[in-house]
Amino acid sequence: MAADWIADLTASLDPDDLAWIASSDPCDYDLHLDALRRIAADPFGFTDLGWNPLEAIALTRWHTVEPNTDFPPVRQHRCRLFSCLILLIAACRAEAAPRVLSSNENLITAVDSLIEAFPHWLGEFGAWCDALSEHMLSSEDEIVYVPLAAFLAEVACATPRPERLDACISATESFLASIDAKDLRCVPIARRYGRLIDLGYHDQRHALWQSHLDRASVRLRLFPSCAFALSWLRGSAGGSSS
Repeated sequence: MAADWIADLTASLDPDDLAWIASSDPCDYDLHLDALRRIAADPFGFTDLGWNPLEAIALTRWHTVEPNTDFPPVRQHRCRLFSCLILLIAACRAEAAPRVLSSNENLITAVDSLIEAFPHWLGEFGAWCDALSEHMLSSEDEIVYVPLAAFLAEVACATPRPERLDACISATESFLASIDAKDLRCVPIARRYGRLIDLGYHDQRHALWQSHLDRASVRLRLFPSCAFALSWLRGSAGGSSS
């Protein structure tokens, strides 16, 4: 799961960045800051995330980047992206994974910050998602979002590969075929809509997913095979239902 681009991002964090993340939960500011310093020194070395710094990182993940503040937007994106990536790495650690929820929300928030502030890392993120799919210990209704995040990153930085989107559809269809045998909270939604954007139980970032899917669909007009598949995932071309 180690990646040079994540190491470079982490190395770019300065003391003010870590302090900004820690300040998201001021009650435990000092404890969060100490824990953040340890993680920033080795973002791939941790096995678990305790309350410190998990709460500060999780709160930073929800941050809406604001243009008119003393903390520049690019730094807000950097801190938010770092927080999302640490949560995604934690979702691959047996000890930490049970504490990490809503991986789909971490994925799309990471994609959003990459597109807005660090587009030069979009390709690396897409490749990293391949490893993430293999190691993530989140529930299946969260893991199916990983190939879609990789595809959106690919669309934003280069010519999309239809096989990447085919992987999204394959994962979704396999999931839908198996939900009757699983006690998953998203089953009623999945049965009704049968499309990836509505599968996740954790839905506070579904509007952000939809926004980036809409943006991708504009770029995909030149690639009909991708465009049709993307419309399936967005629901405008139907999809399975029951």
